[in-house]
Amino acid sequence: MTRVAPAPVLLLLFAVAAGSGCGGDVPTSILLTISAESGVGEIDGIALDIFDDAGIAVSAHRVAADAGASISLPATIVLYPPRPGMLRLRALGSQQGTPRGEGVLQIVARAGEQVEATLALQIGRLADRDGDGVPDAVDNCPDVPNPRQRPCAGEAGSEGGADADAAADGPRDSGDAGDATADGVAPDTTGDATTDLPPCACPLGCKPASASCRRLVPSGGFTAGSYRTLGPINSSATIDTDACSGLGISGAVQSRGGATVCVLSVTRLQINNNVVVSVHGSRALVLLVDGDVDIRGVLDLGGKGATPGPGGFAGGVTPTGGPAMAGAGPGGGGVCSCPAGGIGGDDCGGAGGSFG
Repeated sequence: MTRVAPAPVLLLLFAVAAGSGCGGDVPTSILLTISAESGVGEIDGIALDIFDDAGIAVSAHRVAADAGASISLPATIVLYPPRPGMLRLRALGSQQGTPRGEGVLQIVARAGEQVEATLALQIGRLADRDGDGVPDAVDNCPDVPNPRQRPCAGEAGSEGGADADAAADGPRDSGDAGDATADGVAPDTTGDATTDLPPCACPLGCKPASASCRRLVPSGGFTAGSYRTLGPINSSATIDTDACSGLGISGAVQSRGGATVCVLSVTRLQINNNVVVSVHGSRALVLLVDGDVDIRGVLDLGGKGATPGPGGFAGGVTPTGGPAMAGAGPGGGGVCSCPAGGIGGDDCGGAGGSFG
């Protein structure tokens, strides 16, 4: 039976039910909140592993959002362990099968009590030096690949650690699924004597000699306090850089290098077909997008006649028959002199920003 925790409850996960007790008994349970640090971005699934002293108690139990939706974090779930004692939890958040964040937690489940805890997803994958898919922070044998997490070799009740895994699943070098983690990655994929790092599933690749994802750092010193969730834009809208708001969200005004701009930070940007998003205001617009940018319609930041685009300068408007009017941008103020035939005077071709 799956029980829902007190509000806010955003996910239903699973319950490994212990034996029922008296009507007034409190079941042995964990009230777990899953959160994510800024930058993990949208996720549509979470795979949860739970290990106890005997090994895997729950393997890669997956929680998925509805098709096309994302899981909203933080979310609270209730876990019912099969027995009290020390538990090691590992959660892997992904978006369309690509890992985005991983988190771990060690907690003691106490008989007849509900224990509260928080597990935070960190950007990319955590350190896993033996490559068995279990992060070092919760790996009972961090230097010996043992994805099943049975007791290490030499410990009481040991089943032989990595050797036992190989006997049950086939040799490490075979790369069989039995010796792999939930993402299907064997500890040794090259058939040699070394243990390989997990393959890099990051959109921008991994950091050198690491399973951690590379990250984009916005240039110019602009920062995102938090990324707002913005659904697909299906109807025309505007962004006002003076109010620093639009599309149902508000941004932050930041000054860098002598320019004052409006910064909007979103987890993704999707402008659908036949949709026009117009931008106006005296400040330039900076979009920080921690995810996909898909513009099928129009993002319009252009000037209109003498009215400048956001952060721009007014252009010069020349009436029929002249005289030419200078634009308001830096360097503006000059007027072309064009003799008959355009020979011997200024270049009478197209003008730059200063002349509009």
